[in-house]
Amino acid sequence: MNIGAFGVVSYFESSAKEKSALSRPGGGEDNGEAKFFKVKGYSGLGFKRPVLAAGMAVFMFSLAGIPPSAGFFAKFYVFRAAVDAGLTGLAVLGALNAVISVYFYLRVVLYMYMYDAETDFSEFSFRGSDSTALILSVIGIFILGLFPSLFLGLASVSLF
Repeated sequence: MNIGAFGVVSYFESSAKEKSALSRPGGGEDNGEAKFFKVKGYSGLGFKRPVLAAGMAVFMFSLAGIPPSAGFFAKFYVFRAAVDAGLTGLAVLGALNAVISVYFYLRVVLYMYMYDAETDFSEFSFRGSDSTALILSVIGIFILGLFPSLFLGLASVSLF
């Protein structure tokens, strides 16, 4: 989840830096703010780059803990372990924080699909290695989310 989301962010940021360095005489670093480190930088991505936006949406939904993603089962098992250990207050506090975090994760999705584009995303070319990493990350999120027992079984065998 995190690798995929940060991969999308770093792809846009590095591509924007390359483009701005090439467009200025003598190249050099951009002294302006990092556009894609802000949520508004992703406005309209869902319409300009639908596959990339769908991948980013999957990462955000998983980080928010929406089923059937890996993030849901990760949070579920952590909270269940806390309750089983008698730390119910900690589990409730963690669940409340998870609910608050949903606002921040889904805000990115909202900007991608509900606002007009502020950036011309056609100037960004997506390389084969980038798309392979994106696809593998999305597949991994759904495999871990749909079949968590396979990986939990492996983890429990390795502990003993």
